[in-house]
Amino acid sequence: MAGGTFTTKNKKRPGAYINFKAVIKSLFGVSDRGIATMPLVLPWGEEDTIIPVTSEDLVSGKSLSKIGLTAADGNIFLNECLKHCFKLLVYKINSGGTKATATSGALTVTAKCFGTLGNSLKVVIKANAGAFDVLTYLNGDLKDKQSKVSTVAELSANDWVNFSGEGALEAAAGIILAGGEDGEVQTTGFSSYFAKVKNETFNVMGIPFTTPDVGEATEIFIRDLRENAGKKVQAVLSGYDSDYEGIIKVKSTQGYKVADKTIDSTGLVAFVTGITAGAEVNESNTYREVTGATEIIGELSEDSDIDEALENGWFILTRRSDGVIVCEQDINSLHTFTPERTSDFSKNRVLRVLDEIGNTCKNVFEKSYIGKVTNNDIGRSLFKSDIIAYFKTLQGISAISDFSAEDIEVIPGDGVDSIVVNLGAKPADSMEKLYMTVTVG
Repeated sequence: MAGGTFTTKNKKRPGAYINFKAVIKSLFGVSDRGIATMPLVLPWGEEDTIIPVTSEDLVSGKSLSKIGLTAADGNIFLNECLKHCFKLLVYKINSGGTKATATSGALTVTAKCFGTLGNSLKVVIKANAGAFDVLTYLNGDLKDKQSKVSTVAELSANDWVNFSGEGALEAAAGIILAGGEDGEVQTTGFSSYFAKVKNETFNVMGIPFTTPDVGEATEIFIRDLRENAGKKVQAVLSGYDSDYEGIIKVKSTQGYKVADKTIDSTGLVAFVTGITAGAEVNESNTYREVTGATEIIGELSEDSDIDEALENGWFILTRRSDGVIVCEQDINSLHTFTPERTSDFSKNRVLRVLDEIGNTCKNVFEKSYIGKVTNNDIGRSLFKSDIIAYFKTLQGISAISDFSAEDIEVIPGDGVDSIVVNLGAKPADSMEKLYMTVTVG
């Protein structure tokens, strides 16, 4: 499905092409809140694929067979992100690793995936009534059992290991796999990640790396998705000085401490990714508490430093008046404003509303109108009615305000197969500033 912005109405492919302006905004995009994505260094997991992991998977341990980690392993990126959103689309960014392996007699056992977790695998072969039981263990936990087999050819691969070789099996108290390595992160891996994730549905991408080239490549990718592919998403970067509503930037010098853990700026990226993906369209992360944080790394103590950071579009941590560590303001990196990109676009709650409007309207247009409804007065009235109903829902949850059906106009486009939607929307924002005068006497 095509989509994106337009300068002239000359598109060839069917799709919803929308420009956002400060006053009049068109409809475009599709999204479901609560889904994040990150490329991570993993000790296990399939190569060159997107691996969905839910917060429930992480807590229950189901994520172990997918990525080699659970909540108990204390991985900062997974835990800080999935505390706050429903699902994380993980990509194994490390490459060039080796698979753990071991040989016993005629049997060679090889880990399914490369990485150091494979070194925790063990296979036991026990005699059983003239044949053998073959058991696969991970860290002492039984993962697979194959009963009464006599030859290598009778064995089937399981979720953890592949079996190879020829001939009869022999009893073995413990075939311990070794030699598994995680490999390294190569810059080219990010191009592969972008290519894989571009067709997935997600709200926010987190890049927990500080390489400048990766930051630049990420912004180019996000711009392309937002402006050419019709996907209104954001990315969170550390130390990359952007000036674009699609990028949220945290300072490379900031982080925080939780109990006995120090979370640097890349961990902060994971936290901001999670809370941004998990935030509803009628919710702001301004003054959101960083649960459990006891200290800010790289704290900005002077008001002038905080003001300067905000004016330049940095998402920063500060302390509330009672000392609790909070997100100072829920903003993105946009800080150069124009009549078409006002300061409203720098507020993430406002942007979530605008993105949601575009996303949902594109979804309705794709599923119910393209190729199905005639482009005449009746068809355009139907589409307008759907938009009106949706806007009433948004107003009902305080995502927008002062809505009137007269704010929406659906008219014929320049071609017989095109329509133009013009509408006025007033996104609501949360209270952030209190100006109070107290008269005494």
